[in-house]
Amino acid sequence: MLFEPFFRQTSIAMALLDSRGIITACNPALETLLGFSAGELHGRPLFELVDGEGSPSCRRLIHNVATAPALPVSLGLYWTCKNGRLLPGDLTLLSTGKEPAKSEGLIATIEDRSESKGAEARLAYLTNFDPLTGLANDLLFRDRLKQALSRSRREASMAAVLVFNLKHFKDFNHSFGLAIGDRLLKEVASRISCGVRQSDTVARLSGAKFALLIEGLSEMAGVTHLLRKVREGLSAPFLVEEQEVFPSTSVGIALFPDDGNQPEELIRNAESAMYRAGLSGRNSYQFYTEGMNSQARQRLRLESALYRALERNEFEVYYQPQIDPASGAPLGVEALLRWNHPDRGVVGPDEFIPLLEETGLIIAAGEWVLRTACAQGRTWQDEGFPGLRVAVNISARQFLEKNFVALLQEILKETGLKADSLDLEITESVLMQESERLTGTLCAIALLGIHISIDDFGTGYSSLAYLKRFPVNGLKIDRSFIQGIPENRDDMAIAFAILSLAGNLGLRVTAEGVETEAQFGLLNTWRCQQLQGYLFGRPMPADRFPSWAMKALATPGDYRPI
Repeated sequence: MLFEPFFRQTSIAMALLDSRGIITACNPALETLLGFSAGELHGRPLFELVDGEGSPSCRRLIHNVATAPALPVSLGLYWTCKNGRLLPGDLTLLSTGKEPAKSEGLIATIEDRSESKGAEARLAYLTNFDPLTGLANDLLFRDRLKQALSRSRREASMAAVLVFNLKHFKDFNHSFGLAIGDRLLKEVASRISCGVRQSDTVARLSGAKFALLIEGLSEMAGVTHLLRKVREGLSAPFLVEEQEVFPSTSVGIALFPDDGNQPEELIRNAESAMYRAGLSGRNSYQFYTEGMNSQARQRLRLESALYRALERNEFEVYYQPQIDPASGAPLGVEALLRWNHPDRGVVGPDEFIPLLEETGLIIAAGEWVLRTACAQGRTWQDEGFPGLRVAVNISARQFLEKNFVALLQEILKETGLKADSLDLEITESVLMQESERLTGTLCAIALLGIHISIDDFGTGYSSLAYLKRFPVNGLKIDRSFIQGIPENRDDMAIAFAILSLAGNLGLRVTAEGVETEAQFGLLNTWRCQQLQGYLFGRPMPADRFPSWAMKALATPGDYRPI
């Protein structure tokens, strides 16, 4: 008799069954769980409420418990609710009789497993998929690659692994914030997915690194065709805070069976090719070639050595003169970082500067260059070159540091260099990241009296809006245009147009890469205010500049290298 109150009041869903499994009574908790009324449940076989393939299993369980009473028996099933929803729930059956002949019926309880099933499904999802983009994750990608290689061996077909890296993504996050960075990653994931076949696998391996698996290929053309579609999608501008940005991607490609037979080998080789592509400029791709692994190992050794270079005083600042074409006298110098490696000697900037950027060491190294160059500039001014200006290249990562303006103030105060003697050279990629922080930083620098020049003008997107919106003082014509004059009419037209534009806007122009007398003569005729190049002087250590400058001043009008 004590069972009746418990049966009615418990939150456990319960039903009484006869030996055939027919419901003879149910409690309110069961009505609530499945959505049926007591009248709708009474007289129905319990196994009819079980979905699909589980129904026969439930029926067998009822028969076994009714005919051979023992300990309670449980079974995980899916139940069909009145609204059609499938509900995961564990069925437990207990016979009310101690012996088969005396069995009066069964007690059934159903435990709702919705929450645990949802958690299990979520865990299974997170195990295999990236929660931000919905793409396969690294683990699932490697598993699918393993299966794809097995199929390719059976079918004697090709497969390809493509690894994509979104360049300078850390700088983007720094400029716009993590939330905007996540939106960009989701958009990149969507664009890669839109360009591939349904049978291909797109994955996010980590951070801003994505991968694409293409299988069932009969020839190389299939890879290049899909790659072209994906790259077209990625090349279109991304709209961020109502501004268009143009992120750059590097793509590395490794083929099965030519470039590897195992998943790890193919991924590693595709990543090696991706790193090589990253050194080739914007939106580049590279197929894996033998020898890249040794190059990757060399890169790793170089990266390790870079971490120790600053503390071991292996860096040195060289200075390349910038001259007045009318007199040949030095107007300023550009500070250029050089690395004196203890084993390799002087390492070219094209080799280690990208590594500084990728590792984030550019922050510390850039501050050291800025501090060193400003101190050296003040020393030269005191030694007899009072109007000498110092130009320093500033990376996007440096420029967008929160304390960058405060750092400039500190260095100027420490070194005694006047603000108008410092020229910061920034690339167009910095200005493309239009944001409140960028605008605020540029205006604060201009208020200090420091000059700002756009480096390599003409090689990026060259939006004239930059010149109108931001407090820019000068432009540098990229060496790629100077090298082509006067032979190349297009280069001449571009160089002349930049000079004309700058003249009308009151901007100072520096032409870099001047190497021939013909180039000098034409730029002088066009009244370019400042020239820089091997014709006048190569980058040199600080101790050689004073003698160079004294000779230049002693021979006014002689522009030839001294």
